[in-house]
Amino acid sequence: MYTQAYRLGLFEPGKGELHELPPIPGCEDGLPRFCHSTGVGRNIVFIGGWNTKTWELLNSVYIYDSITGMWRRGVDMPGGKRSSFACVSDLNRMVYIAGGHDQEKSTLRSALAYDVLGDVWLSLPDMARQRDECGYETEMQGDFDKSVEVFDVNTWNWDWDEKNILETDVCHKTCVFDHHGNLYKCDSAHLACFHGSTWQRLIRLPTDVHLGTFIATWKDKVFVIGAKIFGGLPNCYAVEFEKQNGTISLTKLEMPEKFIGPVQFGCDREL
Repeated sequence: MYTQAYRLGLFEPGKGELHELPPIPGCEDGLPRFCHSTGVGRNIVFIGGWNTKTWELLNSVYIYDSITGMWRRGVDMPGGKRSSFACVSDLNRMVYIAGGHDQEKSTLRSALAYDVLGDVWLSLPDMARQRDECGYETEMQGDFDKSVEVFDVNTWNWDWDEKNILETDVCHKTCVFDHHGNLYKCDSAHLACFHGSTWQRLIRLPTDVHLGTFIATWKDKVFVIGAKIFGGLPNCYAVEFEKQNGTISLTKLEMPEKFIGPVQFGCDREL
């Protein structure tokens, strides 16, 4: 039976080129399935996932240095194995994870921080509620809700947003911050940005990215990947904001055949 392998690719927006990068030592058959990835300085960090041969839930940490082109192993994620957790970086040296579920499929409130340079994990205060895939509790079984919790790294506390600023149920894959602190989401067929206390629709997205949508940011661009039909081949667009005239452009990016498949994003601000 054919099993699709997750591999690491590097996309250079300036050149419009995709390159395949070396596999994790000992994981030549692909990245751990459903692992989480995020860019931290010149590094790309991969956390957790499933063993591609045994389907064992992992708490491993692998770090790829984009300058040296070398892999190194980080300290394993503590606190028991978890999956489907939120994972985000401060782009400098820290990775923050929260929620998810354990091996018994029980939703978690706990959160952790990983210092990439120091190779050490720190415990964070628990969230106010359980959150699997950032948006639902155990009994909700994938039914995302509108509530928001924000972790303040200065006060080391969580803030609970009672205003339900998301307005509609949102999957974490369609909601992302850029380097300037702007919050974007895919709102039905549109890309929207949060301004003040309301969402503002910026541009209508093509129909061939409406399903299985995934968004990420790089500098002043937002990348949108999705498909026209469930299980269909993915398409990718770059949304660019022109600061001088206030216009928004949409450019379709060609994807080499060997890079077509399920996508996870990590970005390196130094590349």
